[in-house]
Amino acid sequence: MGNNVNVLASACEVPTAKDKALTANRKAPTATAKQRVANKHKLHVVKAARQNSQLHTDRQQVWNVLRIHTKANKRLIMTTTTVKSGLIYRYLLQLVKSGYLKPLNARKGRPRGQCIHYRLIRNSGRLAPQVRNNGVYDQNQQVFYPFNNKEAAK
Repeated sequence: MGNNVNVLASACEVPTAKDKALTANRKAPTATAKQRVANKHKLHVVKAARQNSQLHTDRQQVWNVLRIHTKANKRLIMTTTTVKSGLIYRYLLQLVKSGYLKPLNARKGRPRGQCIHYRLIRNSGRLAPQVRNNGVYDQNQQVFYPFNNKEAAK
């Protein structure tokens, strides 16, 4: 029983200078680890802010593909960008209605799975046209192009 008392007594002793030096040599959490914890919350804020402007960057990606390949279809745009197919389809239709694109093989009763090819008619510059309620605003020329048909205004 006397040995157990010594063990307990040595466990309760005040740490010596040697013990303090050993604990000081242990690596404390690095600044990068602290930054990761702090950045974890900042990244969440950045993602939320990016979602608001994501629509514009997606349309800009589609516009860049159309400018590079003056003749393109939805499949080509999907494979070269990260944009979802629904947004590509809607943006292409809006560009057709405003006169930026011309559908080349659009016809009723075309075989299922065949994509419509579009040719870029109005290459106005590097900034993508912005879609409005009743037309498209060209940021490069600062001109508004209304939709050609009445259904587009709905």
